Amino acid sequence: MPAARPSVFIVDDHAFFRSGLRSLLAEHDFPVIGEAPSGDAALPLIERRKPDVVLMDLSMPGTPGAETTRELLERLPEVTVLVVTVSADP
Repeated sequence: MPAARPSVFIVDDHAFFRSGLRSLLAEHDFPVIGEAPSGDAALPLIERRKPDVVLMDLSMPGTPGAETTRELLERLPEVTVLVVTVSADP
């Protein structure tokens, strides 16, 4: 039996991007267990759902993705965070 794919939570302020990413992940059998348009909205949902991986945009209104990631890793250090962004800033 193949290993289960890690569960994924998407954090990005663009609904169209979240939808496309969700579809792409579903095509490859990754369970997307939630999404949020901002870091502030994401933190309580991630704490409840406890995904294996969080795909985090860095450039969002409100609390930036980097700050949200720091807070998330303080609360749930076992979660893996992958940064997904179109920022040209290294």
